[in-house]
Amino acid sequence: MGLRALEICVKMKINFVVGFSGSDSTSVLVKKARAYCATNQKSGLSYLGEDLHDSYGNVTKIIATAQLWKCDAVYPGYNILSENHVAVEKITRAGLLWIGPSTNVIKLFSHRYATRELAKKYNLDVFDAFLIISKKQLLKNCQNGKITFPFMMKTFASGGGRGNNIISDARDLENNLTKIDTRTKNYYAEKYVSGRHIELQFVANGCQVKYLGTRDCSCQIKFQKILEEGPANIEKSQLATLENRLTPLLLDLKYRGLGTAEFVYAPKENKFYFLEINPRIQVESPVTEELFDIDLVATQFTLAQDDGTALRKEYSTEKKYAIEARVYARDPYDHFAQSVGMINLFKTAKINSITYHTGYQVGDVISNFYDPLLLKVVSSARNRASALQKLKQALQALQINGVTTNKDLLLWLLAQKEFKNKTLTQDFIESAWQKHLSYLQDDKRKFLATGIFQEVISTEKINPQKLINTLKYSRNGVQRNYLAELNSKHADSPQKTAFRFGIFHRDKLPVIFAWWDFSYFGGTLGVDETLALEKCFALARKKKLPLVMSTRSGGARQQENTLALAMMQYILHAYEKNGRPFFINIFDQENFGGLNASLTGLADIKIATATAKIGLTGPKFLAAIMSDGETLPLGAQGAQEHYTARNIDELFPDLYSACESAFGLCRFVCDKSEIEKLSQKKIPLAPQKTKSMSVSACLKYLNNPKRLRFADIINPKTGIFSDIKPLSNFASPDNLVYLPIMGALARIGKHRVMIIGQQSIGKNGNILSPSAKDFKWMRRKMQLAEKLDVPIILLGDTNGADASLDSEYAGVSHEISQALLEQTKLSVPIISINLGLCGSGGGLPFVNLADAAAALERSLKMVSDIRVQGTILSGNDHLTSHAQKKLLDMLQDATAKGQFHYGLIDEIIPHSSNKKILAENIKNFIVKSLNQLTALSKKELLVKRLQRQEKIKRNLLTK
Repeated sequence: MGLRALEICVKMKINFVVGFSGSDSTSVLVKKARAYCATNQKSGLSYLGEDLHDSYGNVTKIIATAQLWKCDAVYPGYNILSENHVAVEKITRAGLLWIGPSTNVIKLFSHRYATRELAKKYNLDVFDAFLIISKKQLLKNCQNGKITFPFMMKTFASGGGRGNNIISDARDLENNLTKIDTRTKNYYAEKYVSGRHIELQFVANGCQVKYLGTRDCSCQIKFQKILEEGPANIEKSQLATLENRLTPLLLDLKYRGLGTAEFVYAPKENKFYFLEINPRIQVESPVTEELFDIDLVATQFTLAQDDGTALRKEYSTEKKYAIEARVYARDPYDHFAQSVGMINLFKTAKINSITYHTGYQVGDVISNFYDPLLLKVVSSARNRASALQKLKQALQALQINGVTTNKDLLLWLLAQKEFKNKTLTQDFIESAWQKHLSYLQDDKRKFLATGIFQEVISTEKINPQKLINTLKYSRNGVQRNYLAELNSKHADSPQKTAFRFGIFHRDKLPVIFAWWDFSYFGGTLGVDETLALEKCFALARKKKLPLVMSTRSGGARQQENTLALAMMQYILHAYEKNGRPFFINIFDQENFGGLNASLTGLADIKIATATAKIGLTGPKFLAAIMSDGETLPLGAQGAQEHYTARNIDELFPDLYSACESAFGLCRFVCDKSEIEKLSQKKIPLAPQKTKSMSVSACLKYLNNPKRLRFADIINPKTGIFSDIKPLSNFASPDNLVYLPIMGALARIGKHRVMIIGQQSIGKNGNILSPSAKDFKWMRRKMQLAEKLDVPIILLGDTNGADASLDSEYAGVSHEISQALLEQTKLSVPIISINLGLCGSGGGLPFVNLADAAAALERSLKMVSDIRVQGTILSGNDHLTSHAQKKLLDMLQDATAKGQFHYGLIDEIIPHSSNKKILAENIKNFIVKSLNQLTALSKKELLVKRLQRQEKIKRNLLTK
């Protein structure tokens, strides 16, 4: 007895006894029954046995329990006894009323071959079939063409798709024959046609039949339904024909109770083939209940009492559409294997016109003993589109932890065009889902499995016949025709492009996730891909979502030649037209050619896996271009080389880690909520007093490797910033490479900020000097801060820019001036802090006339390196250390006090040997400045910035 039957008994004031097994002793049903029995002593509970066959499958125990409690009737629901005619006969002989059709009816319809033979007599179409007497006879019938592949081997008694085996070819037949025992003569062979599974719900009282609409139950996996909807798409004339042929069959059997007639609609023949009749209530009955506003469980009770209300009533279908999704404890990523475990979270959302049917709650254990159906989610509305939208919302909000569910599969199904167009057939889901999984690489699949991914299929595609290219070529000795290949792809593949995308949801955060399917023309870029990419950019603009893209590509489509080149330019137009969405690109494995030239360069943040290869041409062709012909330099086109060249922001060992980092960055960008400060604990501030310090004393401190550095500042343990998302790893995966300029997105107090800082000392104590490529990277990140509308925190600490010839030729001075000019135009607040040394122009873009500027008490700002300055000022290349010290101590404007005197900084941050106190002082300055600057409008901020520049000049003129 299920929850629904219990509720009906309570509502109709019928006394009951609930039989339960050991596995169900703590179930919702037992708990609710026990609570009701506490106030009604005529009802009760009875322990039947520990396992399935010793409890619900033990007819003797059930009869004994019913007689002990003086019950009048037995209600089976849709459990294992509902179609067991032997059990039904024993129950009725014991003088108990069976709430369901008679024994003879159940006996007939539990024998599926006999049922189909009866249906033929009433002019219902059935598939060709024959009884399997022996393996020899079956093989002979296959050989002489009595039945052709594919066909199904079915057992007589098993329902719900169990016992069905599709035999596709001779090898399938051979494999299945080893698994079955034909001596039982329990099998028959039936022609298999993939079509739509349609059901007719009816109610009968022995002399009258009433039909309650149709259901489409084509969404199946291994013949197990996972989603049903109604009404089914069936012509009125066809429905009338089916009802007219069914009615005499049911009346001749004096059928009493609920029932469902099941058919397969073969689209090519436009014909309905009869399958079976289920003489019981079904799992999908809520679809009919929503459509007709009827309680089918209550109807079973009234029919058993000879109450004909259900047949006399006129039913309104005000709610025009209903859909039910079955949430199973099955793993769609592991061949739909049953999942077992304890439910530790079970949360549904309250949504209008959504109802939930479940017998589970938190703490329940899902075992292998019973069917793994956890929950039915039923959506109803005036039309299919609205019902689907509500169902989608309910599934997205559903949270079940402790066992793996098929929720991802259901959401994926709702997004498929075959489902949306109602052209889906019984065999679609299993094969399409496997194709879907095969498209996802293991790491990508692993990442997408952490949330919900709904792929968007681009409907626009080019007509290959319009391509004037007649290219025929040979590959690996095989003659190929490009247009024929493209036509084949369009005809056979549900995915028409190498570019694929969809919306990924996790923890209430949606992002667009896209990738290049390397199995489709090597992931190359052509017209179809550009059309899909434009749709992706448009979706990002419409939904205001960030875009994470994983690229693996052979470049632009060689076969589409001029058109592919045109598409490279069109991508820029599409990106610009759609408002330049926030875009993270992940380079994985091969990334060559026109895709890099046109698309990946647009990314705001670039991430790579350690195995990625990146370039405008493949290694083989690059070697030929270099006239080497065979070899390339060690690491050429490698991800680490691109990282040190500042073309890549972050490096990760695998795609999963890269995707997680990208998602974390998206969360930071999209989450507008304010957060509390890291700690409520107040650290006593150092006295706000500063003292005059000599340049040589400051230099001695700055050369101490244990002083506060950029890496310390952005370490969460320091307590200045929180929720830190690196924009550079600070070191490569093997921890060998340190970079002169690094960055991160982070929070401080209630503010989101972009941090860009200098690191003057490498891991091995070597001096790091920023080059042209580092300043280019800095400029890109400042532009990103402008795009994200977040303030910029600049942390300076360098001896100076790289003065090597390579850096000079690369335009380091040009990049420094461009970085400074960029800052005058930015409309976001800029805060500058000198952590250590600002020298040789390389520190100027970080230690500058920002909107708010400060310097640590022991920091210095110098035109050149100490040795260079000594040589220039003295004209002596060999100054003694004492002479150098004496000379440098005269440069008092280099000190923090000197900078403050001229108004170059607003505040001196007092020194403290306690790093926590020093960090708190830095934090206080940043938070105070942010609170003031973010209160200004963009116009006021730019005006203030210009006034600040003028103020420096006035100070020099008056002091």
